[in-house]
Formats: sequence, C-alpha cells, structure tokens
Amino acid sequence: MMLDVPLPDLQADRPASMSAAARRNRLRLYSDGFIFSCEGFDSTSYRYSTTVLIALGDEPFEVSVGARVERCHAAAFRPLVTRTLRARGVPFICLDLSPNHPRYRAFNRLDGDGMLVVPRDDLAELLPDARAFHEGVLGCRSSRAMLYRAVELAARQLDPPEPLDPRVERVMVEVERNPASTWEQLAPLVNVSRDRFSHLFSRQVGISLRLFAQTMKIHAAARYYGSGMSLTEIAQAAGFADGAHFSKVYSRAFGRPPNDTFHGDSIALYPLPEPMVRQTRRGMPVDTDAVWRYGRQQAEEAEGPAGDGGPASAAA
Repeated sequence: MMLDVPLPDLQADRPASMSAAARRNRLRLYSDGFIFSCEGFDSTSYRYSTTVLIALGDEPFEVSVGARVERCHAAAFRPLVTRTLRARGVPFICLDLSPNHPRYRAFNRLDGDGMLVVPRDDLAELLPDARAFHEGVLGCRSSRAMLYRAVELAARQLDPPEPLDPRVERVMVEVERNPASTWEQLAPLVNVSRDRFSHLFSRQVGISLRLFAQTMKIHAAARYYGSGMSLTEIAQAAGFADGAHFSKVYSRAFGRPPNDTFHGDSIALYPLPEPMVRQTRRGMPVDTDAVWRYGRQQAEEAEGPAGDGGPASAAA
C-alpha cells in the first residue's frame, strides 16, 4: 500500500514562478494510487493501474496505443495497455489509480484500444491545482481532492462497475496489508476453490489475483523511496522473490529501472519513517502490520475534515 506522508508547511516559501520551482519530479503516494508530475520525458509502459495524464501547459503530448496516435492535453488509459508517451519537454501530471481504488474498475470498461482522449476543457478546472502541485505548494488534502476530482471527470462517461463480492473485498484488503500472502493464507477468507475464486476475482477486479498482489508489492516497495536501502533490500521488504524480479516488474510498469527512482535525487517526496528503515537495514524483519497501519493513519489524516497536510513535496 502506498503511503501519503504529510510534509512541512512551505507555503511561505512558494516560488515566484513554476519554471523556478519545477526542476525536480514530484511524487505524492496514497494508499490507492499516486500523483506524479515532471518536466516531461518519453517512455513506454504497461501498467496494472489506471492512468490519467494531463499536460500542464499549452503544448500537448503525444500518446500511442498500437497503431493509434493522438496529440492531446489529457488522456486516460485502461489497465494492462501498452502505451508510448512522447512528452520530452512537455510538463505533465500523472494520476495513477491502483486496483484498490474505488474507481479503478470503471476504467476496465474502456472499449477498443483502452485509450480515452479527454477534452481539455473537461479538466480545465484542475489545472490551477495541478500546476500548484508541480510547484510543490499544493497541500496534502488538496492533492487528494484533485486526484479524486480528476478521476470523476475522466470517468463520468463510463458506466459504474458492479458491486464487489464481499469475498473479493476481504482478499483485496488482506493482500494490500500483506502482498506476500499465499493462497493457503487467503483460502479461509473465501471458502471456495482456488480456481473458482480466481475466476471471480479476475471478472470483478479486471486483473488476476497474481497481478493484484504484484501491484501491491510495487506499492510496498514505494514506501522505501529515499531510504538509502539497496534494491535487494527493498525487494525483500516488499515481498518480491529477489532484486532481479523487482527490477523486471518495475521497469515494465514504469518504463524505467527502479534504480533511477529509488537511488537518484530527481524526485521530491518523503520516504518511510526512519525507525522502519533502520529496522530493515539491520536485517530485522519489517512489521508489515505496523507499516500498513501507518499508511492507513496517514491517509485518514490526509482526508480529515479540517486543515491541510502541507505541500505536495519538498521544495526543489
């Protein structure tokens, strides 16, 4: 599960212009997705998540799925679609919905190639907040509200999915808590055969239970951004078989190796609390329940009724 950590209040240090501040990529992590902004790059990716891309300026980006190529200012993508983005020098924001997001399944209903071009005017109300996020001055709760509003606007022409079976919900919560859960651990939650439940899960969620668990492992790995841990340590803590497997899964999903993200200084964000990092680096097993509870606590604080949790990331 991804975490959203409230950050220090930097509103007084707001830069005079976006160009002066947006020298680093920015990332805010949530329990059911993330928001990422950057100055633009080219990539090819295949994600288990739903993605909404929005250009931050007047220049559009180019996206292609199969033989279809579009130049646009906003687009949404169904999960499990290979897409190529050409946005070098084009600032954009990426709103990524994990399979445990309540609106994730609506995008599985995208027909055809799985790409939905969203008219620029439909998302115009989000641009001030999106640009503030890129500057590093949008608060935690405001960022969360922007994520949900963008999803609602992009999905309003899609039919709502059927309600989840309670057994599927129970398994999703358990795998979110412990991505390395085995079928033997999950079976008591469903009381049906593995084959029957696998079919039910895939039909309702839109991806297999195996891919859902893999996505949750990627989220678990994201807790260790900026921790200084090696990729092998991160892979082990997140439930991957080894560093090579983690690197392969991550590279396919994001179009770049994890080393570029985890060990560079190009992304502004906050990592896992230091005591948990020290615990892992000393070879001690991480208390996954504690990490899960920490993420839930931070998400609840981010979505509370009053106040704002600080800006989207540290100043560049």
